[in-house]
Amino acid sequence: HVRSRRQRQMCIRDRITLTRKDGMANVKHEMYDGLLVMDAYDDCILGVVKGCGGEDKVCYSFKKVIAKLMREDEMTEEDALEHFYYNMIGSYVGESTPVFLFKEND
Repeated sequence: HVRSRRQRQMCIRDRITLTRKDGMANVKHEMYDGLLVMDAYDDCILGVVKGCGGEDKVCYSFKKVIAKLMREDEMTEEDALEHFYYNMIGSYVGESTPVFLFKEND
């Protein structure tokens, strides 16, 4: 498996600070309070998945996560995909393990 330069970890946060697309302001999103998130991937968050009888889960964009691995960790696409499938989607840490959205063209 591929290790990135920075260790990627999942942690529980009180709040996540996201930067708006225009880069002008940081916005506190309380809907993420107490949810399990991946360190250093706040900009890849799409939202929260909610369902009947299940835990709320933070949902990340598959495409954005792969692009970030390639850009910030200087991985090839192949290495980024291997790292993602082994270390991210392959890491089950309980009912509130984050999920990833795969769009039709990803």
